[in-house]
Amino acid sequence: MLTMKKNTKRSILITNPGSKSYFIDYLLKLKKKLNFEIFISDNSEYNASNIPKSVKFIKTNLASKNKRKYIDILINACQKYNINLIIPLSDWDLEILSANKRKFNLINCDLLLSDKSLISRLTNKIKFFEFCENNTLLSPISSLSAAKIKSKKIIHKMTYGSASYMQEIIPRNKNKFKLKEGFFFQEFIEGEEYGMDILNSTDGNYVHSFTKKKLMIKNGETYSAVGVYDKKFEILAKKISKLTKHIGVMDIDLILSKNKKIYVIDFNPRFGGGYPITHEHGYNYLEYLLRFYFEKKIIKFPVRKNKLLVSKGISIYSKVL
Repeated sequence: MLTMKKNTKRSILITNPGSKSYFIDYLLKLKKKLNFEIFISDNSEYNASNIPKSVKFIKTNLASKNKRKYIDILINACQKYNINLIIPLSDWDLEILSANKRKFNLINCDLLLSDKSLISRLTNKIKFFEFCENNTLLSPISSLSAAKIKSKKIIHKMTYGSASYMQEIIPRNKNKFKLKEGFFFQEFIEGEEYGMDILNSTDGNYVHSFTKKKLMIKNGETYSAVGVYDKKFEILAKKISKLTKHIGVMDIDLILSKNKKIYVIDFNPRFGGGYPITHEHGYNYLEYLLRFYFEKKIIKFPVRKNKLLVSKGISIYSKVL
């Protein structure tokens, strides 16, 4: 469980926010309630060019290029600015940070992050498929051999991928399926795309979940969606929560097939691109986690409402399906 030390100045570091400027906006609103400093880190100052002056910027190297240097920069920054809590927002440093949790804990800094063993299983797409098979979770067949996949279309995607980067859908009638290094083949499931956020407590227990049907996706990010309230999604969320015991928010990608089976596509153990839709519906998972971390208080979420919401250029539709 994450435990903030008493009589410590409150400060939060967000690593690699990228295009998730809305997350900084949410933090700025919470700052007025909880009184903490905000830092962001990135390898490019361009990503921090439009943030308020009250948010301090820490420049890092690319984590994938030099892991030790990346950790050293963050450790030094946490010591210099007395940073208490780190919240990573990208896939690229999840394993690196989780492998170095102890180093940060030694300088009284916590990471809102699951254990390395879980992150390793989820970020590697082949290991993720094996995890699903071992735990009776329905997931598209994933393999290094296209011959093992019988769907009319085959997806060629990166083993360590994010936001559908370099993903390709190949028709079955193609004569040859050439597997690139660092890629794999996956069964193509016809159906509707859904997203789910699962909130766990800092000790890995289920708190809440919210599911949405995706209406518009850009660069792998959910831009508009319909809120879906169906018991079968809640049952699945509780099962995933119990299996993973993840910490904080898990971003889930799903497909509801034509025969109404739910396939899990990805588990992202972090705040995902569809989180604003959950947040704007009144489920402020960020406040829940920070309230508990800083004050040991538990907030209650509102009763679900049917209403049209528009926020930060993201059209968010909510209705019962």
